[in-house]
Amino acid sequence: NLGAGEHERIGRVVRTCLICVAVVGIGIGAAFIALGTLISTLTENQLAAAIITMAAIFGLIFTSLISSFVPVAWIRTALNWISVLGRFSNLSKGVFDISAVVYYLSLTFAFLFLTVRVYEKRRWG
Repeated sequence: NLGAGEHERIGRVVRTCLICVAVVGIGIGAAFIALGTLISTLTENQLAAAIITMAAIFGLIFTSLISSFVPVAWIRTALNWISVLGRFSNLSKGVFDISAVVYYLSLTFAFLFLTVRVYEKRRWG
């Protein structure tokens, strides 16, 4: 049996994990939507944009799995750095990692910035 203090401590840990997972879920979702927006601006066909976006998201998700099969250390390190899910592991344990949040915000900003640049080029070009 757990004491009264133990129940409270476990409840705080669960809340912390839920908050971290929610923050990361929003960050990953924003990055994926921004990626889809960029790919949609680069293609004329909506179906092609959807398929390319799904393939790109699949690639970003599974780079951490692919990296375990790469024998070259610096390539494996680069793949783990690019991996979207690689940064998710600490946050899913309830450890708030600001570098992961910055990574997801940076991806979102970069994809949206490139989207705006594509639209500007089309407008003035």
